[in-house]
Amino acid sequence: ISFNFKVVTFINSYFFIAPMRRRNFCIGLSAFVYSLLNAEDRKFSDLNDSEKRDVLFGIVKEMEGRYVFPVPDTDEKIKRQALTVYKPPYVPEFGAGRPYNQRHKGIDVYGYGKDVVYFADGEIEEVGRNINNFDHGNIVVVNHGKIRSYELSSYYLHIGGINGIKRGDSVKMGESFARVDCTGISQDYKRLLNPGSRDCKKFAHLHFQIRVGDMHVNPNYFFPEYSESSLPKLGRWRLAIKASSLEDDIAGF
Repeated sequence: ISFNFKVVTFINSYFFIAPMRRRNFCIGLSAFVYSLLNAEDRKFSDLNDSEKRDVLFGIVKEMEGRYVFPVPDTDEKIKRQALTVYKPPYVPEFGAGRPYNQRHKGIDVYGYGKDVVYFADGEIEEVGRNINNFDHGNIVVVNHGKIRSYELSSYYLHIGGINGIKRGDSVKMGESFARVDCTGISQDYKRLLNPGSRDCKKFAHLHFQIRVGDMHVNPNYFFPEYSESSLPKLGRWRLAIKASSLEDDIAGF
């Protein structure tokens, strides 16, 4: 029998022997303790939208000053385009429909050759190319540890210049590790682009994803200043998209 079950059973037993005036208190305490003890057992995808937003706001508040925009040298217009509802083909919004019944699980930050930096401190979880049947170019995944009981990770796709990075490396917020490029299939025409070509420079972008627990979340929650909104108003934005494996995470760029 789990410790959680024993605690709740003890409270419920006290309920039956307690005077009437204590019973309502016992009911409330039992529900509170049960939810508290089982908080870490709940997947992020099991939470309702209101609970998800509360968790995200809590993570953003707890990480204040400990994360940065992944392409800091990008001009303000490009940042706003990446984080605001925008028309394809250049800047599909988070959650927009993609080929093969996929959803856009992140944001696209344009700016050929710009430095890409780590979103926050963490450890390299994955680095490589063509992890699944799609070619998303060079891919780096960083695990930032548990925040508010949920694993936080960031994903960087289509990047160039990632030599020397390996799994298990510790990384620091704001540290440059790659450049915005066009590696892999970086546009909707399903063809590779020649490095440094005119089309490469046109379509080159960082595809950036943030994962909380078992879902990818809208980066707007972390960068409301660029989405021209405020955290309390972000309820109107698409919230999160389910993911189950690394291959699923990056399916649909």
